[in-house]
Amino acid sequence: MFADKYGRKPCIVISILSVIVFNTLFGLSTTYWMAIVTRGLLGLLCGILGPIKAYASEVCRKEHQALGISLVTSSRAIALVIGPAIGGFLAQG
Repeated sequence: MFADKYGRKPCIVISILSVIVFNTLFGLSTTYWMAIVTRGLLGLLCGILGPIKAYASEVCRKEHQALGISLVTSSRAIALVIGPAIGGFLAQG
């Protein structure tokens, strides 16, 4: 609804900024409740997948729309696997 009212670009920018801020705060949490609250706020403000898929379908030509949307979904899945692996590697050192 936010993207329909204000546009996709502000929605994408706010979502990316909220991911940066609240993931950082989650990593720097000193109490259990701070971790719970930051993850909750991250979940509430991270509505990026819908606008990104809509943007990908608009930007791509008709014959490449399926490829564009599948790249968005695939890159999200890869990031969910690679991101924690990189974080675990960096936490060891």
